[in-house]
Amino acid sequence: MRSLWSAFTVAAIATVLPAPAAAQVIYTITDLGTFGGTFSEGWSINSAGQVAGRSTRADNTTVRAFRSSPNGQPPSIADLGSLGGYTYGWGINATGQVTGDAQAADLLTHVFRTTGTGGVSDPAADLGLGFGRAINFNGQVTGYYGPPGAAGAVAHAYRSSPNGQPVTLADMGVFSGGTNSLGTAINDAGQVAGYSAYGPPSPSNTFGPTRAFRTTATGLVSDPGADLGTLGGRESRAYGINSAGQVVGQSFTTFDLTQHAFRSSPSGALVTLTDLGTLGGANSAALAINSFGVVVGGSDIVPGVTVQHAFVYDTQMRDLNLLIAPSSGWVLGSAMGINDFGQITGVGSINGQSHAFLLTPIPVPEPGAFLLTGAAAGIWALRRGRRSS
Repeated sequence: MRSLWSAFTVAAIATVLPAPAAAQVIYTITDLGTFGGTFSEGWSINSAGQVAGRSTRADNTTVRAFRSSPNGQPPSIADLGSLGGYTYGWGINATGQVTGDAQAADLLTHVFRTTGTGGVSDPAADLGLGFGRAINFNGQVTGYYGPPGAAGAVAHAYRSSPNGQPVTLADMGVFSGGTNSLGTAINDAGQVAGYSAYGPPSPSNTFGPTRAFRTTATGLVSDPGADLGTLGGRESRAYGINSAGQVVGQSFTTFDLTQHAFRSSPSGALVTLTDLGTLGGANSAALAINSFGVVVGGSDIVPGVTVQHAFVYDTQMRDLNLLIAPSSGWVLGSAMGINDFGQITGVGSINGQSHAFLLTPIPVPEPGAFLLTGAAAGIWALRRGRRSS
């Protein structure tokens, strides 16, 4: 794919235009802060409101993975430590386990899977060489690694063994004709979503042309039915999956002129990809989906100009900047995680810096006035009711 969705890019260009005046305040926003630097981003959020992400330290060079306290309560983000180099936190499960990448002193990158409260340097957290992208309730991790014996710069998606079993990273293979694949998301059943090359690399595309995939709970990338197709263009990539097997991502549209966010049909149904459109600009990408099918991501907002805003999609795509208080000072660039209570994390601009944020829905008394209609709104209200009782 000619351009990858980049949280760094989103955060940088989100400051070009101010956020528009809010049409209806739906969310409160919590600044998750940094480790003293000017950058942080939230990538994944669990049902307790804990966020996994990464942040710079005061030198603005050292990057550390973090796990936030539930619902952003102080102390907000905890440094998960390192193996001697950078650490990135990408995924978090319901028990607070975080997965991601940790560079060791020898400059090799390791997959880590923490305990619920542990850090990267715990010997049991090291799953071997590779990169971790997502983790499910059972502790199964997916990402990509160089399979043993592979020649050259070859990356394959893997599915790890769950908690409590000997550590293995099972090679999930590639589409016929390709050499590289990458796992980006995994649900509690063990289904993995991601993207695989279906053709050879080239000087201009060292990964190879890609298509989104969704495996069965134990299956491979190359299995029949794993290829999710595209929105009419040549390439697609998957970035998230929910409990029903609905996948979200980004695909070229017809004639490869634009890239749009998509949401797939669930597992067991005829495979279809729904084009979620944009916020007015040319391109968009869907990065996460919850159990109720609510999608978050980022989209261009101005035709012909690369200015990106975070969005939420329930029945239509909505700019999250329109759903927070206009006095907040935030410009939300990309939404990268959503839980079943409708809480959202991502990265935005505040006071000239790029920070991880946590959005929490505000319950409203009027039936149907809540943005995330139906079950998601009801569950959030129910949880609040249980707390108050």
